[in-house]
Amino acid sequence: MQISLLVQMLRERIEPKLIYSPFLRLIVFNPWFQLGFLAVLLTLVSAALYLPKIWRVSPDGFEPIVRISGLDMTQNWALKRSARKLESAGDFVKAGDAWVGAVAQNPADVSAMRGFLGSCLKLKSRNAESTGRILGQMQWLLRIDSTNATDVDLIAQVCDHFEWSDVAGYFLSHVPEDRLSETADAVLVKSLFQQYRIPEFAQRLEKSGARLKDPELNLYRLAYRAGWGEGNSSEALTELEQAALAGENPDRAGRLLLRAAAQKNKGDLYARELARLTTRNAASAGG
Repeated sequence: MQISLLVQMLRERIEPKLIYSPFLRLIVFNPWFQLGFLAVLLTLVSAALYLPKIWRVSPDGFEPIVRISGLDMTQNWALKRSARKLESAGDFVKAGDAWVGAVAQNPADVSAMRGFLGSCLKLKSRNAESTGRILGQMQWLLRIDSTNATDVDLIAQVCDHFEWSDVAGYFLSHVPEDRLSETADAVLVKSLFQQYRIPEFAQRLEKSGARLKDPELNLYRLAYRAGWGEGNSSEALTELEQAALAGENPDRAGRLLLRAAAQKNKGDLYARELARLTTRNAASAGG
């Protein structure tokens, strides 16, 4: 009761002083106007926080500093949600587009980059546009999160999936060995052979080959013995040719056989295997 009287007394004292300030009178004495004014004020404050790019999302010490807006955060979330739905539906091309869009809204979102590269592992083919996007995302991911061994492993898997030996050699050669998983290390070893960096291949294979479980490495060891090993390589060449004819991975064995045959100047063997590979590839394309 006393509070009500106090309020009434304040109103009676203030009201005459606001007779020439209608706006202030509305704020002080009109509850509905107070609510409307508060709503407008909150909208302006929200817009000031939501639209400008004021939120820093890049790691400490990273240059350039990445800042995004609240709107960017919302669009990033919506695009990632859309990408996951598209992946569930089996449309990995459009899912990749959505992931790239999410990265564009938040360039520091490593989860979106990982989502994009993971989606690329489901693609059977690529074009020039997708190749450029994949390479760009891999390079940016390593820049912004180079200390994460999981990301290095994912990049190695993408390189192996598309048989990018030169790209794998470029990216993985600059990664410290303690951040190379078994998968990444195996991809690096294979890439060294594919780039004809044979001494480096042999050195790295001897150093870490025992812990690597990639089944393709047995074919690479065989190809190395057949083309670059000491002593008689005929037995290794014969074994590699048998793998190219009836092994678990005849295409890979055949391509490695071509390299070993060229190294040993086995023109007849090279021509025979090249014809087989050509015929097999033509049959696969036609079937």
